[in-house]
Amino acid sequence: MFDMSTSGVRNGHAADTAHAHATIRSAAYVLVALLVCATLPPRAEAQFGKLMKKVAKKAAGQADASATSGAVPAPAFNGNVLEITDARIGQLLKGLDAERAERPKLQRQDADAQTAYETALGTYAEQKKAYDRDLAAYQKKFDAYESCTERVEAKYEKEEPDSPSQEDLERAENARDAELDARTERLQSLAERLQAANARGDEKAGKALADSLRRESSATVAIGAAAQEDARQSRERDRRREADRAKCGDPGKRPVEPTPPSAINHDNSYVALKRAGVQASGLTDIQYAILRERVAAYVNVQGDFPAGNKYAFSDDELSVLQHHLRELTDRGADLAPYGAWRFAPKGS
Repeated sequence: MFDMSTSGVRNGHAADTAHAHATIRSAAYVLVALLVCATLPPRAEAQFGKLMKKVAKKAAGQADASATSGAVPAPAFNGNVLEITDARIGQLLKGLDAERAERPKLQRQDADAQTAYETALGTYAEQKKAYDRDLAAYQKKFDAYESCTERVEAKYEKEEPDSPSQEDLERAENARDAELDARTERLQSLAERLQAANARGDEKAGKALADSLRRESSATVAIGAAAQEDARQSRERDRRREADRAKCGDPGKRPVEPTPPSAINHDNSYVALKRAGVQASGLTDIQYAILRERVAAYVNVQGDFPAGNKYAFSDDELSVLQHHLRELTDRGADLAPYGAWRFAPKGS
């Protein structure tokens, strides 16, 4: 009984230990996957993130099997996820060399742009302060002007309490024009009839037509004179109104608000840096990004993975990485994700 109980405890303890180790390995997969995905450049993040999530999920699902067999799924290479070889390490190093050579120039350009932006920002602050001051002065003048002109308009409205609307004025003017046109036609007709009567020697008819012509002419002239007087009075009122409004002063033009400078777009420098590395490596954007981040993940832990965990590296890849570990470690700063370099001026 004692031996059986002890054996059972020992076997149970061994099973628990194996399960715990498998769980640790599973957690390690997830941790490393999250670390790598967090440091990926934007374009490679989505694709490589999916790959790492798949690896982590598969590792979590096979934890118990891994505890007993120690088997780790081999990486699945394709057109984007390339096998790490000596040649590929060489391509990566060429890309890193190109980035290292390009970085100082981009930093200088970015620093100059930042300095120019800060100078422009200072100038804008001064301009904005002057604008606020001018706007307050303008608003004060404008308010006084508005108040004055409102009093002027109220004065003339009192002078013309029964003044017709603009629509009524237009209708009256149209009616007057129509009447003048009709009277002009009658005058023309009377003149022609008078001429005919005189031609045939009809003095009686000629006298009657002449009297009608004089009456019609007088009425027509009176209508025209009234229209002219109305127009004169209207012009006089407008002249006096404008003269009174002029006494209100001129508030001037509203000041124009200055435009703030545009902030520096650091993504331009990031894109230029990445482009230099990609072109020098001879790889595509995605190939270069994934290769770089896989190598960076290995160098980050110095190849020291938990027992039995190869972090989705093949044995051949681990051998290549171990062979180049020292030179890759020396390039740790260059392997750092693009986001770690903010292109900020020195001392910022």
